Amino acid sequence: MVNDGRRNWALCSAIHKALESVEEGRGTDGDGMVGMRMLEIGSGSGLLSIFASKLSNIARLRVDACERDEVMQRVAEANIVSNRCPQGMVILIPHSHHHH
Repeated sequence: MVNDGRRNWALCSAIHKALESVEEGRGTDGDGMVGMRMLEIGSGSGLLSIFASKLSNIARLRVDACERDEVMQRVAEANIVSNRCPQGMVILIPHSHHHH
């Protein structure tokens, strides 16, 4: 899936569109962007979480990438570091029930 450029472009575009909508105040209750969070369940390599962190102009967006497989957790951690995601913007968690 990581090498599926067409799929990744479509997902990246959808994330960008959703973030733009929030940043412009559409789809929110008007309080906007303070402390906003995103949860990616089954993050695998962390690609979509990295896209979100890179595309967002939201000052305090927190992205929780949830991945159960320990090997993929290490891959995601390495990708998050190598893509220079802002400190604390992408948090890797092992299970979705740890998301709060």
